[in-house]
Amino acid sequence: MRWCHHISPCIMTLSMIITLLLISSGCEHKALWMPESPVEATEVEYDWSEYAGDTPPGMTLYLYPLSTDETPWLFNLDHRGGIINVPEDTYRLISYNNNTDGILFRNTNDYTRLEVYTRNGNILDGLDSPYSGSLPSRAIEEPVVITPDMMWTTAVTEKVGGKRIILTPRRLTPRYSFNVTDVSNIGGVSKICAAISGLVGGVYLDNNSPSVYPVTLPSPARADAAGIITGSIITFGIPDLPSAENVLSLYIWLKDGSKHSFNFDVTGQIREAPDPMEVDITLSGLELPEVETSPDDPTGGIGVDVDSWHTVDIELKPIE
Repeated sequence: MRWCHHISPCIMTLSMIITLLLISSGCEHKALWMPESPVEATEVEYDWSEYAGDTPPGMTLYLYPLSTDETPWLFNLDHRGGIINVPEDTYRLISYNNNTDGILFRNTNDYTRLEVYTRNGNILDGLDSPYSGSLPSRAIEEPVVITPDMMWTTAVTEKVGGKRIILTPRRLTPRYSFNVTDVSNIGGVSKICAAISGLVGGVYLDNNSPSVYPVTLPSPARADAAGIITGSIITFGIPDLPSAENVLSLYIWLKDGSKHSFNFDVTGQIREAPDPMEVDITLSGLELPEVETSPDDPTGGIGVDVDSWHTVDIELKPIE
């Protein structure tokens, strides 16, 4: 009994010391991670009144707090919206549809420098089959990148915390469609693709301002029996300043093995389009060489140099 009586105060003293240390440690740790403002549940709702059609399946949302330089908050939401939990603050928000496999992002931690762009490509990426032969000469020497996916974005500044926020995405990426009518000898076409130069390589999402460097985008194309060549591509648009010509290039393989490229200056049609989000490029009167065939080979192949490209520039004019 005396031994127990002697030990018990020691145990009690040690227990009290450990308890005090834990309490002290717990308070110190709590002060390190607790935000200055309480975390509040905020409802985010997307208003798709600016878009007619099937809405994208989901949206990515970045919130950049104005009061600190902390890493932005990131949420992936349904296209209708959802509930987010962040500290009360005024935020700069950027949101975009996230079904964009071909889109790349730069500087995601910086609201004013967050840029969307696409990877490098090949001038003949518009072909529907592999090609490993010689490349055509370029009307404009500038980087070639792949076409972007369709994007809808919004950027606003909002007080966030315990209320509903309504975001209205608007279309970011224009579509350029081309239509070349009255094409002679179109029956001799074996395969075809296209490209358009002088386009924007990327966009900053805080204000939708274009990147300064021009690029060329490859495009699929189709030739039909009625003598018409058509195609369309999604783009980031054109530079603010007329720093590069917009040249539509058609790359055409004929059934005799010959290869031909035709360059059209379409700068005026693109820059003066009534609707900059849906640009229609119209051309007419393209004359293709007549394909000669032999009785033994009706598909062509009569003495053609298959490694060379024949290039024709049509109405190429400098920007005034």
